Amino acid sequence: MYRRIFVIDSTDDVKSSVIQELSHLDFHEQRLTKHTRNDFIEFDPCIRGDCAYFFTNATILNQVDLHTNGKSQQSLIKDQLENYLTDGIHLILFIANNDNLNTTAYTNFSFMVSTFCDGKVPAICVTNGYENKMKSKYLRNYSEFVLDVNYGRERSKAIKDLWKAIESNSLKPSTEPNCANQLNKKHNINTEEKSTLKIANGSCSRSIDSMCQNKEKDKPCDNFANEWKYSVVPGLFNEANTDLANLMRRCEEYKSCDYLYNCVLLTTGSLNPVHRSHIKNLELVKKHLERNSPRWNVLVGYLSPTHDLYVRGKLGKATIPGCDRCDLCELAIREHERETTASHWLSVSRAESEYHHGFVDFGPTTEALRQYINSALVGSDRLFRNPIYVVYVCGLDHFNKCPDVRRLAREKYIKCAVIYRKQCDERHISTFDESSNIIYVPLEGERKDLIDISSTEIRRCWENSSYDITQFTYASVADRLKSMNFHFR
Repeated sequence: MYRRIFVIDSTDDVKSSVIQELSHLDFHEQRLTKHTRNDFIEFDPCIRGDCAYFFTNATILNQVDLHTNGKSQQSLIKDQLENYLTDGIHLILFIANNDNLNTTAYTNFSFMVSTFCDGKVPAICVTNGYENKMKSKYLRNYSEFVLDVNYGRERSKAIKDLWKAIESNSLKPSTEPNCANQLNKKHNINTEEKSTLKIANGSCSRSIDSMCQNKEKDKPCDNFANEWKYSVVPGLFNEANTDLANLMRRCEEYKSCDYLYNCVLLTTGSLNPVHRSHIKNLELVKKHLERNSPRWNVLVGYLSPTHDLYVRGKLGKATIPGCDRCDLCELAIREHERETTASHWLSVSRAESEYHHGFVDFGPTTEALRQYINSALVGSDRLFRNPIYVVYVCGLDHFNKCPDVRRLAREKYIKCAVIYRKQCDERHISTFDESSNIIYVPLEGERKDLIDISSTEIRRCWENSSYDITQFTYASVADRLKSMNFHFR
């Protein structure tokens, strides 16, 4: 999941210390790729639990009065705000300081909350030890959702309190911007928070009613343009990083345009480096889905190496750069097809590794792929008539330690396939049947021949030149690592 926090710092501090202390990241300017101009400062995502928080510094609103019409800069700023509304704003954070409150920033904050967002995006006003004075002087219209944060003597506690408020009160994202389970539901705030914070809840989209019609789960609909209009992670997948041509070709081979059970497989992770089990697991899931009832058409499978930010956090200097990890995956696929004479159904997606906002977790990645494929290919005037499912593929070890897999399986047109792995507990997975959208591939007839392969073991063996790593990965992968003169230490 990801949530965008829109920060208006009224203290005229361009390098907002609040954002830096919340995220422990230094800011740098990034531009949204689909917009030609962006006056707002983007921060790298801050990962907390299962959610990535994107802070957008709106300090520009200290200088531009949104109430003024007809001026070019105001029009540009408003256009950019419209883009953010489309992509999704999950919370507005207003930082107020009685000593140097910028009144233009305050006026724009009021305009954004009440008019631009139609009162449907949660907002928190953060004051610096002047709660009562600020309420009476400036924030009388927002006195019910002011959080007094004292940065003087208890700074670390203040940041913890602010994080708690952000996590509790920001909108929960869905496949459409700012609308999901939160719409028309009362927000519950615990007793401790009520003493300092009350919040207005809802969402911001002018066509919210038309976009959020309750559709019966897994029921095909006629108008997929609205169904898949918005992405959970805007700009993650595109034609340049994720090829759809093979998917379309295989659809024609299957003659499956009208079939109800078309799917693509997706596996993510460090792939540092890719090994034989990564590809074999996709083959095993494909075989399982195509042999069981209902019979699925597995059109393509994607290997998606994750972003360098995540891999470096785990492996440090042992990280193979993302572009090289993608190249190694492509070499592995080609060698696998030569060895097995398998049809060409596997591809590499470079979406995660190249994403300009950094690391995206497997859940939002899977949902974004579902949106990308269906928006491009499904509809009354498109190649497919019925929705294409995305099946997220992972090992039993990952399933056991990560509850997000179960949450992901509850999403529309998504299933999760879990592969047996040696020495992993099967008690929990055995409680799920396929009606839960969790598909277990137990490998009962193949367990005695299984070789437990891990990238960790490959890295260890690689540093010992006497080991031949081709028993674990592909010769082409080993040759490329050798030509790179790469060392995992």
